[in-house]
Amino acid sequence: MFEDPARWCHGRGIRERARAPHPTGATEPPHYWVRGTREAPGPHPGILLAWEQPDGQWFALVSYYLEADGVLAQKWLAAELLTRVGG
Repeated sequence: MFEDPARWCHGRGIRERARAPHPTGATEPPHYWVRGTREAPGPHPGILLAWEQPDGQWFALVSYYLEADGVLAQKWLAAELLTRVGG
């Protein structure tokens, strides 16, 4: 049958990933600007859902809005593509 989608990332569920240390030390799920692709460079407004640090590099699970397409996307992105709103 289908796998539990909450277990797709390194065998841990969203609750465990959300409790992972935040690279900036923040404790709340902050708002971020997300840089996009060449076709949709952004910045796009987004909300951080979780952090992962596989092999020493930080990645963020982010939901962000692509206004030109009217689409809400959710992806794992490298931390370099995010800028914290107001920070």
